Amino acid sequence: MKKLAFSFLLILATISFSFAQHSDVSEVSAMKQDKWIQETIREFNSFTPDSTVTAIIIDENVWDDGQKLSCRIVKCGILRLDNGGWIYFKTTSSHENKEIGDVSMAVDDKKNIYKNMGHVCGGIIHFETTQLTRLKETTDFFKFFICDTDSASWEKVEF
Repeated sequence: MKKLAFSFLLILATISFSFAQHSDVSEVSAMKQDKWIQETIREFNSFTPDSTVTAIIIDENVWDDGQKLSCRIVKCGILRLDNGGWIYFKTTSSHENKEIGDVSMAVDDKKNIYKNMGHVCGGIIHFETTQLTRLKETTDFFKFFICDTDSASWEKVEF
C-alpha cells in the first residue's frame, strides 16, 4: 500500500512540475501582446547590427529521430549568413510576463519581419530543421526552422 501511495504522489508531483513550467494561455492579453509586438517592430525598423549583439550559431546534431540543424536563442541575438545577410531575434516569455506570453520576433537585413508563437521558456527558445543544407538566404531560415517544443513555424508580418 505504501508503494502505491508513494507512486501516486510521485505521479502527482511530476504532473504539477510539468504544468508549472508552462503558463496558462488564458492569462495572455491580446492587447498587451500586440503592444509588445508593435514596439518590437518599431525597434526593428531602426535596428543596425553591431559587434555587441550576441551571435547565434547553428549546430548540427544527431538525435534518435535523425540528424538536425538547430539553434538556441536566449532573449536576443543575431544569426549571420555566409552571404552577408543577417537575422536579428528577440523573444519574450510567459514566465517573464504572463500577459504578453511567448513570442519570438525576427528581422532580416532586408527589414522583413517575422513572428513565431512557439514556447519560450525563460527567454530561451530552440529552433530546428531536418534540412541539412547551409542557409543561402535569410528566408530559408523562416521556411525550414520550427520551434523544437511545439513545432510552431514562422509567419511573415505584413504591414
